[in-house]
Amino acid sequence: MSGRPEPKTWWREHLKSERRSRLGLAGDLVPDAAHSPYPDLTQAPGFEGILPAAGQWAAAFESLADEPSTRSVLRLMVAQGIRVLVPAVRSPGDPEAPEVGWAMVSDCVDAAKVGLSSTETQRTSSAGRAVGVRSDSRVGAGGRVGAGRRVGAGRRAGSLSSAGLLTRCRLVLAPALAVDFSGTRLGRGGGWYDRALAHASADALVLAVCFPWEVLPAGALPRQFHDRPVDGALTNQGVSLF
Repeated sequence: MSGRPEPKTWWREHLKSERRSRLGLAGDLVPDAAHSPYPDLTQAPGFEGILPAAGQWAAAFESLADEPSTRSVLRLMVAQGIRVLVPAVRSPGDPEAPEVGWAMVSDCVDAAKVGLSSTETQRTSSAGRAVGVRSDSRVGAGGRVGAGRRVGAGRRAGSLSSAGLLTRCRLVLAPALAVDFSGTRLGRGGGWYDRALAHASADALVLAVCFPWEVLPAGALPRQFHDRPVDGALTNQGVSLF
């Protein structure tokens, strides 16, 4: 046995190390996402052109501290009347709720501010860990929103919607450690987004959100049969369609 790690495992460790190095982060714990110094995605060239019209649906996510901040993205979409979904998890006491689900931003945060403050977004998973504190946190089955993914802030009981709601979305923004020009997105390893994206409409624009140096040449990343390819990337330098 060679002892070499599985290709995706190697890539994830390499990409996380590179990201932390470039962003000046040290160790496993990272700064609070609510005070992210990273460039504003809403100012990226082409961003306005990808937004659905008022009344239409989009799916996004609440960024971790080592990811491009989506705070202003969520705020802008809500302000423009777009119906925005974010990943949500079932309560440990609600085993009948779907594993892959969504909540509307208006259900999660004060619509006047589209919160995302650290006190509002840190929730405890079924594994007993605060979701979103660590960039590579593991959350138990039924309490996962991707590895370390933050749940919707202040999500009320009963606001979790099924994965099928994603079929309504014209735009889907998915977090990524990297993406290549063949459309292969590499996430943190939980498989949540691969399962979720299986419900995306064929007409939806699915973009991986990452930093500019993480958009790689075609074929650079390993892809498995269950990996759902994306249509492009959103970075602070602009929108790239593959």
